[in-house]
Amino acid sequence: MRVTQETDYPWEGDVALILEAEGVFALHLRIPGWCRRPGLLVNGEPTGMAFEPGSYARLKRVWEKGDEVRLDLPMPVERILSNPRVLENADRVALKRGPIVYCLEQVDNLDADVWSIAISTSESIEAVHRPDILNGVVTLRGAAHAIDADFDGKLYRPMSEAPSKKRRTEFAAIPYYAWANREPGPMIVWARSENSQD
Repeated sequence: MRVTQETDYPWEGDVALILEAEGVFALHLRIPGWCRRPGLLVNGEPTGMAFEPGSYARLKRVWEKGDEVRLDLPMPVERILSNPRVLENADRVALKRGPIVYCLEQVDNLDADVWSIAISTSESIEAVHRPDILNGVVTLRGAAHAIDADFDGKLYRPMSEAPSKKRRTEFAAIPYYAWANREPGPMIVWARSENSQD
C-alpha cells in the first residue's frame, strides 16, 4: 500500500494522509499521549470517534484511491508543573507545545538574566515561527517579570535589606534541543513562575 503524508509536524499538528490504494483494510493512527483533543476526518467528514491519548485510532472501511485521512493534533502552549517533592523546581514552570519542551536561552532574553525571569501564569503565550534558527523552528513569546535582586556580590543577605524589585518584561523560549547553537550563555528549562519570591 502506498500512502503520501503531508504535514509540518512537529511544528503544526495537521497531518494529511492520501491513500494510493483501494480495498478493505484498517489504518491505525497513533494518538500522542500529549494530545488532549485530537480530531480525525476522512474526506473532510468527521469520524465521530472518541480517542484516548497514547492509543491508536483504528479506521477500517472500504478505501478508494485518493481518499484523504486528516489527523488534527491541537498544540496549545502548556505550562508544566513539577512534583512538589522536587524542591529544585518549587514555584517553577516548564513550557511545552505539542511534543516539544522549551527552554529560555540568554541570547534571546537580553532584557534580563534568564535566572531572574518569572513567567506569567495567566497571560497568553504566542507561538512564533523563526526561520533563522536551525533552518526554522517554532519559538514561544510571552509576558514575564524580571525579579531584580541586588546582592552586591554576596551569597546571602537579610530579607530586610534591599528587597527584590519586579519589573515587566517579555521572554522568548526555543525548543530545548536547539540550545547552545548560537552564543555562549546560561539556559534554563524550569523558569520561575510569577508567584516566585526572590
